[in-house]
Amino acid sequence: MQKIISKIIFLLLFPILARGDVATCLQTLKNMQGIEASGLVRIRYSQGTTLCEPLFPLTSDQSITLQGFLSSLLLLDSLPDLDLILSLGPSFDRPLLLMKTTVPIFAFSKEKHNHKVILIPRIQSAREFPSDWDHKKEIAMWRGYATDGDYRYYDWDFKPRARLALQSRFHRDLLDAAIVSSPSLDPYISRWLDNLTILSPFIPPEQMAQCKYLIALDGKAAPTSLEWQLFSHSLIFKADSNQIEWFHDLLIPGTHYIPFDPLRIDELLEKIAWAKSHDAEAKQIAENGYLFAEEHLSTESRLRYLLQLLVNFSNSFE
Repeated sequence: MQKIISKIIFLLLFPILARGDVATCLQTLKNMQGIEASGLVRIRYSQGTTLCEPLFPLTSDQSITLQGFLSSLLLLDSLPDLDLILSLGPSFDRPLLLMKTTVPIFAFSKEKHNHKVILIPRIQSAREFPSDWDHKKEIAMWRGYATDGDYRYYDWDFKPRARLALQSRFHRDLLDAAIVSSPSLDPYISRWLDNLTILSPFIPPEQMAQCKYLIALDGKAAPTSLEWQLFSHSLIFKADSNQIEWFHDLLIPGTHYIPFDPLRIDELLEKIAWAKSHDAEAKQIAENGYLFAEEHLSTESRLRYLLQLLVNFSNSFE
């Protein structure tokens, strides 16, 4: 865990923060076009009292995420006084907004080289999955929403998630991938996907974990499924990505998961076929991923990391 904390570089970028800097930054950002989607909230904590000030009204999903973060603060011992900005959007990466950002923004996902965003963990209970590798199905499974761009009638099949699902139609022995139906999906596109048999209802993680191989693929941001997948005792195929979450820097390709190019589904299929023919090696990588999750993604580890992060941030103020 100390290795993760040592990667926190925002103190170098923001060596000293004045008490009024957060309010000044928020006032500047409030006047930027399109800032509403970022779901920015100012959070102040002092002596057991927390004040939340959303910059704009939050969506229902953003409100749920905010409540989760506030609940995690209640679990921390010796929490210092805080004045911070939390982004509840998928990420906070827009260049125009970053140009006007003068204090760190806390978020759950970001692009790798975005040094103005500080990544925080989601505090949630670890799931329990069966560990019997030999009884898992020898197939790679993926389910996800169409969140990797606008699914328009003339170009939806260019999207990485759509490409994956389409290839599943021709490689049923290796791959079971489909877009999860959603009210937000255009009805015309939804019917089209359904006719192609690549539209699916939601499948819970416990059912997906019955497969030996699972796929992690970006949507609007880094895939949140990766956390539970690492606990699943299944082998993870993770798409190469510029999007990261708080623990991604510690993951080692080939040790904790198998990487693939999301635009080269043929490469993914070759790697799935390799895993099927090298069962012992595939099982070991799956176990390495599980051991990583046990060490770094337990609730205790997340809380320890979050507390140290917030202490460091609080100490950066004059």
